[in-house]
Amino acid sequence: MAATLGPKGTSERFGSLALLDDAVRLLRRASPAALACHPIGSLPLAFSLVAAWNMAADPHTTAAAWARGAIVPVLMLAWMNCWRAVYAAKLWEELCGSPIVRWTPVRITRLAAIECWFGTAKLIVLPLAALVQFPLAETVAVYRYLPILATQTDLGPRQMVTRARQLAARNRAQGWAILPILLFLQVVVDVNLAIVLAVLPQLVRILTGYESAFSRSGIYFVSNPFFLVLVLVVSWMSFDPFVQAVYTVRYFRAESVETGQDLRTGLRRLRAPALAAGSSDWVVSAGPDGNYPADELSLIHI
Repeated sequence: MAATLGPKGTSERFGSLALLDDAVRLLRRASPAALACHPIGSLPLAFSLVAAWNMAADPHTTAAAWARGAIVPVLMLAWMNCWRAVYAAKLWEELCGSPIVRWTPVRITRLAAIECWFGTAKLIVLPLAALVQFPLAETVAVYRYLPILATQTDLGPRQMVTRARQLAARNRAQGWAILPILLFLQVVVDVNLAIVLAVLPQLVRILTGYESAFSRSGIYFVSNPFFLVLVLVVSWMSFDPFVQAVYTVRYFRAESVETGQDLRTGLRRLRAPALAAGSSDWVVSAGPDGNYPADELSLIHI
């Protein structure tokens, strides 16, 4: 995935579709341990949001009970932000071809504090950026870059934001180009998931004969607001790992313009097969009758 160099020594600008393609190949190459980091953080948050919705929809829920129940999604949001940062760090290591992050108690504590701060600020800054529109692409990139910076550098919060803004400012056209593509893909995932969840209860009833409350409710199951919440939560869990992979690849390209990390990674991977190869002292020769033995004859036909 190393970037090729142009005549002026800078990385060529890749298209948005090539960026998405590299993100897909990155996810396919990532280890199961790296891919598991995101659901470790997102599953508890999803369950807490669904439980909070049920509590809010219940007319018998008191204000005190709702206040106590609202604490859990807040804690799970911080938990998810920390694990998404670990997930981004694993993807970054896969791009670089070698482990970089050393997890120590000090680094873990620092990561939790930083993600709590930026995760809270994002809930305010992103809606404002979406309302204003002009800084939206750069703001989204900044908050996707910050988890990577939080796991790899010892910069302070202000320096991290400055560094993330510098990298997000590179190739602004691409930043705006990938937003509608990602939004379209998110809508496709939402629609497909909604169809699957709407048909699934009836399909189970047809195949197994099991009658559940969901299959008996019919169209009311789909028109229930809980169905919309369920679709949005599950689709976010399914699609957010890909979005983070896209911005991790974009971060890797932007930083490689300054550090040449893409070239070092490419050279390291080119050297890897040569280290595993070696010379052979196997000599294939014909016998006195001019014919080759059967086991050596197969080598000649390779």
